[in-house]
Amino acid sequence: MSLEAVLTVGWPEVSADDPYSAKALHEACQSSDKQYHQQLLAILTELQQTLDGRQPIVIKGMEQLFRRRADGFGDIKQFAGTLSEVDAFNPVFETVQCEIDAFAYAFLKKAKNFDFFLPETREKKRIVSPTLSAMAARNG
Repeated sequence: MSLEAVLTVGWPEVSADDPYSAKALHEACQSSDKQYHQQLLAILTELQQTLDGRQPIVIKGMEQLFRRRADGFGDIKQFAGTLSEVDAFNPVFETVQCEIDAFAYAFLKKAKNFDFFLPETREKKRIVSPTLSAMAARNG
């Protein structure tokens, strides 16, 4: 499996019930009776089965797991570290791409060597941003 960070701009909104939301995945792993690693592997396997074999799993909103407080690195470190373990020991997934805000990624890369767990994509960077219609709807 190839694990890649896809940098985003504008903190795109991700629905709390989106099955590809990093926050929803993290909370499902924490609340499971299984170990975090086993639950994440089970969820990724289930998501992979719903996709075309060559289509990557795209996890959205990784920056939602990062909080600016003393223990703010815990959730995102646990999630990214476990994804890294799944990547190393379970080569059943083609590609897992994690969308994360460019500024949050740059801070985590410098402060916590985050690129060790979640390297940037080797391909040309894909910048994901909220659409103008979504921003207009949000602003009323």
